[in-house]
Amino acid sequence: MGRGDIAAVSALLAVAESVDGHRPLGEHQWLDLVQGGREGFAGLVAWEPGHDHPVGYAQISRGKESWALEFVVDPHHRDRLEPIGADVVGAALDVVANEGGGHVHMWVPKPRPEHDRITYLTGSSTSGEVVSELERVVAGSERVLVILDSDHSRDHVLDELRIYSRFVTPGSYLIVEDTNVNGHPVYPYHGPGPKEAVDAFLAETSEFATDLDCEKFYLTFNPSGYLKKRGAASGSSASA
Repeated sequence: MGRGDIAAVSALLAVAESVDGHRPLGEHQWLDLVQGGREGFAGLVAWEPGHDHPVGYAQISRGKESWALEFVVDPHHRDRLEPIGADVVGAALDVVANEGGGHVHMWVPKPRPEHDRITYLTGSSTSGEVVSELERVVAGSERVLVILDSDHSRDHVLDELRIYSRFVTPGSYLIVEDTNVNGHPVYPYHGPGPKEAVDAFLAETSEFATDLDCEKFYLTFNPSGYLKKRGAASGSSASA
């Protein structure tokens, strides 16, 4: 998908979100879209004559044992939901068939919970706009905990660690999700990911240390991923 297609689909997703009250793609699927996808990813855009915007979009992603399928139809064209959906989903299933077939799971996003203490931001976790807004939100908080669970490539996670470590208050945690991938011990084919980012981060700072007490039950998706900031905790809390 080219930049024009990505921009057009992003606009379609924004319209669908405003009408439906929730994002039509999960966070990881949205990252696949805006970053051009990973191996086993395909995005299919449905256009119709007379319209300068896509009327539908389907996204297919290959996992270890199955495929994940998500699709959305422009709210203004849902009077033709069946034919548009059939066309774009059919095209996605053709991709699966051409890649050797397999089980396909269709995901249906649910509305996000709403609460006056929850703020949703859409964008890359390392973008200046998102970081500036989070900085504003947590300003003045006496306790801040940060959980990282976005793009799992080493370089992206390392960027997140360098950016968000300053928000974490002494005695609190910077938690890196899914450090178990790339053979630690699962998904050995993943490539350098969160664990490698943690190792690189700890090699360049003495502000944080791995807290193995958080792994006392020996089963976690985040081995060596609970990073505690040195110092004593105090006061009220916020999380990012």
